[in-house]
Amino acid sequence: MSELANSTCQPRPAYLAGEIREIRTPSMFEHVVAEGVGTKCVLRQTGVVWRAAQSVTARGLGLGAGYALIHSDFILQQLAPDDVDYELTGLRHIGPWVVFRIATRYSVDIGIDGHNLTRCVRAPEWWQSRVAAVFGQAHMLSQTPKGMCTIITWAPDAALHAAFGRFTARMRRARTWDRRRERFNGRMRRLWWPLPDESRLYTALANKQVALVGNAESLAERDYGSQIDDADIVVRCNRGVIVDVRSHGRRTDWLCTALPISRAEAERRGVSRIIWASRRRMMIRNIPSWMMASRDFYLFSRERNEELREMFGKVASTGLKALDTLARSNCRSLSVFGFDFAQSASASDPTRPMSTDHDFDAERCYALDLAARDPRLTLYR
Repeated sequence: MSELANSTCQPRPAYLAGEIREIRTPSMFEHVVAEGVGTKCVLRQTGVVWRAAQSVTARGLGLGAGYALIHSDFILQQLAPDDVDYELTGLRHIGPWVVFRIATRYSVDIGIDGHNLTRCVRAPEWWQSRVAAVFGQAHMLSQTPKGMCTIITWAPDAALHAAFGRFTARMRRARTWDRRRERFNGRMRRLWWPLPDESRLYTALANKQVALVGNAESLAERDYGSQIDDADIVVRCNRGVIVDVRSHGRRTDWLCTALPISRAEAERRGVSRIIWASRRRMMIRNIPSWMMASRDFYLFSRERNEELREMFGKVASTGLKALDTLARSNCRSLSVFGFDFAQSASASDPTRPMSTDHDFDAERCYALDLAARDPRLTLYR
């Protein structure tokens, strides 16, 4: 019995079943990579297929082995780590030429089972080694945007590298123009509409039970989810990743961030207020215009930013600024979760080292002293 047949007999998690189907109109990315293989036929993977791999081949797509490019588009990271090899084996059974696009950090969305849509967060080198173990070789295409990797199962030539470089440069230029448009619109709004002062922020916090959720990866080991969701206001930081509802809760009411997000993403996640934490000139230029137009937008105080910088000797982290802002309010209680001050990786991007721009030891001492002086504040380990 084959390795694939053995794998399909074992009980596996109930992933969303997918299929391999031929794409009549490939995307620009698929067209660029398919040219590197020398084929015009692209098969796109739409979900987990290891159980159906043999039936996919049996259906017959009118193609001989090796004549089609299979595009696995952000599928592998949805699997549990132990299931990755099963899926790779299923794809290898269908064909030898596969291009993988894989997310290397958590999604900002959660699945219907309460777990983050990204189950397997690994560095690009880990993914490359797993693909190579099944396909015999794996090559990473450079110039891939942050937070993902692109891996192919054949040796790329200079023409493919050049074509992929032109493709990524074109995508980068498009994103740059979008950011410049947002910056311009934001500057125009700042000229005509003054930014809301902190009084609206503190009025909304008055007599409320507040949960502040940080991004320490160690939070995933706890069961604080229901306690977080019981708060009147749930505040998250930067990308506000929810690894699992059991540990992180489900709600995101406010977001304290230095990273621009779209209005659509904020509405989808239920974010009703934005606290922009960074006072760096370059980061302020990145504030989207829709945030500037909102009456529920608050720009962290320049004066307080400098006070914290002098206190720590380095710029304060987004999480510390959120804690400081909330602690200075008249909230009834402030419960803080997911703050271990760099003892574990950041769930925002766990495959990368922690930033050296902040003094986490000094921030830890400040938070502990604040908790000792303020009975409203509880730091949950």
